[in-house]
Amino acid sequence: MSYTVSKIFIDTNLIVYTLDKSNVDKQERARNIIRKIVNVHQPVISTQVIKEFYVVAINKMKADPIIVKNILHRASCKNRIIKIKPASLEVSSNHIKSKTI
Repeated sequence: MSYTVSKIFIDTNLIVYTLDKSNVDKQERARNIIRKIVNVHQPVISTQVIKEFYVVAINKMKADPIIVKNILHRASCKNRIIKIKPASLEVSSNHIKSKTI
């Protein structure tokens, strides 16, 4: 059996929810989603998401910096990381404008 592997972009909130001890159901769902993305698809994450996750995890969630760095290290090994450039933002914003107008 053959199938096509999809590239799936991982959003900051999904990663943050994996650390959210205040809502165990949401935490478990987020962890299961990430497991499925990693096992079945080709995960993609941006440098912006990495930065956002680090700030939220350390400052808001009060997570242990060593654990956060470990999560980011594993993510960088398993995911395709894209660097956000001004040209990328312009293309994205033009695409969004064309869909909303």
